[in-house]
Amino acid sequence: FTPGVNHQVTARRDIQPGEQIHNSYNMCDECGGRRDGYGTPEIFRDYGFVENFPQRWDLDDLGLMFDLLESDDGTILVSWNQ
Repeated sequence: FTPGVNHQVTARRDIQPGEQIHNSYNMCDECGGRRDGYGTPEIFRDYGFVENFPQRWDLDDLGLMFDLLESDDGTILVSWNQ
């Protein structure tokens, strides 16, 4: 937070009163090119926390990238990316 500096937040759909909303640091249309190559480990390194699901794990040194997703019943799903 910087006093006197405005920030704009955009939603992809209407938000209902009382509905929980989430902010993403990499899985959004306007995240500064962070969709690929910037994931959960980098968010932890740069901001000091781990986002809730979905999470992107880009292990470039190993040539692996995958997303962790949570289904409606709480099951964690792995989606491998190329």
